[in-house]
Amino acid sequence: MNTTATLPRRLAGMRSAVVRDALARVQEQFPGLARLCTVDGQRMAGMAASVLRSGLRPLDAQVDRGWLGRCAELARWCAGHQVPLDDLVRAHRQATSTVLSAVWRSCGPGENPAARVLAGRLLADTKLVTKVVSDAYLGNLWLGMGDGAQRRHNTAALLAGTLPDNQPDAPGGYLVAVPAVPDAAPGEEPPIALTVEVEHRLRTVPGVLHLVSGHEVALVLPLTEPGNEARQRGERALAEAVGKLGGLAVTPAGCAYATTATRVPQAAGSARDLGRLAGPAPVDGPLVSTGDLLLERAFDRYDDLAARIRGQLDPLWGEVDLVETLRHLYDQDLDRTRTASALHIHRATLNHRLNRIRELTGIKPTGVVGIRLFSAALTLADGAA
Repeated sequence: MNTTATLPRRLAGMRSAVVRDALARVQEQFPGLARLCTVDGQRMAGMAASVLRSGLRPLDAQVDRGWLGRCAELARWCAGHQVPLDDLVRAHRQATSTVLSAVWRSCGPGENPAARVLAGRLLADTKLVTKVVSDAYLGNLWLGMGDGAQRRHNTAALLAGTLPDNQPDAPGGYLVAVPAVPDAAPGEEPPIALTVEVEHRLRTVPGVLHLVSGHEVALVLPLTEPGNEARQRGERALAEAVGKLGGLAVTPAGCAYATTATRVPQAAGSARDLGRLAGPAPVDGPLVSTGDLLLERAFDRYDDLAARIRGQLDPLWGEVDLVETLRHLYDQDLDRTRTASALHIHRATLNHRLNRIRELTGIKPTGVVGIRLFSAALTLADGAA
């Protein structure tokens, strides 16, 4: 029995039911998309159907470029309706997950090999779609990107501050990193091989714009949503991008933030300065931000003062979970709910730990003095490690 053909045919016969199920789950989990589904449900149903259709293509066929074009069209449509990019990507993954469930539910005796082929194809296509959708979304929303040459031109305009005045800003602002390229003279044109290699390494990091010059690789990540959580996700994505340039560019790279497109050139300058200031000193990760680095360097010439500030943590080292609690509390901007979630503890346990810190040190960790002192102590302790 040709099981490879049988299972896809059975799924094709269930197409309408699978699409309805996928669409219902997307609507349930993503309210913004659900609202738009009531207005243009056919377009959203098309997204769910396209996931299934891609999985059912002949085994020897390549990805349908027309299908990718429809995914890009959907992304541009969502950008115009101010649907967060993260919602769109996660919705596509949810639709894929629903189709995967249908694949395995429909799998009969002896059809596991065919199911594995379909599942592997769907997962591989999801990665490709994430990149296509992200590029199309960002291009529509800010930079009107077309081919690679147009992308580089518009990214250069963003970094130079010469975008048109009517160009809308990214909702969450921009993160900028500028890792240096060693052994390159400023002002020289970058070798074509370097540009191609950077393109290749960054192809799997969605949303990050880049421009290679003779002595640096400028990276810009427009944030699709405002808020601290979106910015933290952006910092992780940018750190991933910088990490992928290891061996091509110097790390750590400075990282700066711009609220609007007009401030991106200033942020790029700050990122360059931070990279030079960081020098060869060990830093936790491929990026270094303004606050951490400047605070650490501020005490470089005052060893005794730095030691005394680090000493504020001495009473806590006997209970290491208290130090980790402080780290997570400040990383989450004092949000106790997110801190408890990050630590995988109950909110009451978090409150108990904060009270314990106050008992051991005599300093309230959420008060003005505690925030300043413990933040400085943690930064200096990390720098001395």
